[in-house]
Amino acid sequence: DVCDIDGLLSRSPWLAAVVWMLALVLLGWAAFPLAFVALRGLPDRGYALSRVLALLIISYVPWLTGSIKFLPFSRGMIVLTLGLLLLLSAAIFIRRRAEMIAFLRAHVGYVVLIELLGVGLFLLMVGIRLGNPDVWDVIWGGEKPMDLSYFTAVMRSTVFPPYDPWHAGGYINYYYYGFVFVGALTKLLGIVPAVAYNL
Repeated sequence: DVCDIDGLLSRSPWLAAVVWMLALVLLGWAAFPLAFVALRGLPDRGYALSRVLALLIISYVPWLTGSIKFLPFSRGMIVLTLGLLLLLSAAIFIRRRAEMIAFLRAHVGYVVLIELLGVGLFLLMVGIRLGNPDVWDVIWGGEKPMDLSYFTAVMRSTVFPPYDPWHAGGYINYYYYGFVFVGALTKLLGIVPAVAYNL
């Protein structure tokens, strides 16, 4: 359930990068109707924040159910949460279809700019990671090995707090939700943590 080690996305980092970016765009569109209503006080009605909102929802709900040990932090729970987000967004879109379409038509330039900015920043970060993809810097050291181990521990944990990869039988008593936030998309796509870490 954690990842597909032999899967196409795990074996092909370039394809994984393309699918990752497309998944972020689609998640943003899936959450836009909710953002349109919830963030209506913003000039762009939350369009620029819709990807972050989608990631927050598909990570927070499974994290919460895993934290109270009700349902596990798993791909199935993430898919269920995404399905509920899609249903909610569809209901909002049906009720506000005319208003949303009119907004998008009036702001098509802004929408394109935000999408291009998102892709551009992602490509910039991919370029940076291409320059230094190793998770361990022989000369400088750093926190990359700890980050990857915590990320992997979060990915493998079904309840929270996640197990501590450094201390047998312990759990991470450190800020780990950022790994859950990124881990939800990683689990959803089935990418190995080492590839997803660089994405």
